[in-house]
Amino acid sequence: GYLAVAMATELNEAIIATKISQLAGCFMPMILLLAILEMCKIKTPKFFVNILFLLSVGVYMLVLSSGYMTWYFKDISIESIAGVNIIHLGYGPAHKLFYFVLYFQFVFLNNFVFQ
Repeated sequence: GYLAVAMATELNEAIIATKISQLAGCFMPMILLLAILEMCKIKTPKFFVNILFLLSVGVYMLVLSSGYMTWYFKDISIESIAGVNIIHLGYGPAHKLFYFVLYFQFVFLNNFVFQ
């Protein structure tokens, strides 16, 4: 995704590349948390896994709205510096949901793993 942003010639291409790179950002914390729980042999309730997945999907759906809505990224621009494109993202109000999801995962990890 980041290479595609650097190689993008138009803003639309950079937005699509950003959406691809954000895919890992939305789902990787959940995958890492579940891997840690598995390695520690901690049983994870199915409903908790479903909640994590639905929260991650919700955040990614907001990412996919970028370029159409200003919920997740409100200001998007591209700048070329020394032949490399850099995308500038202004976070919208829904970006706070991503922080909530991370906080939720860390609280769960703290309460169930590090007791």
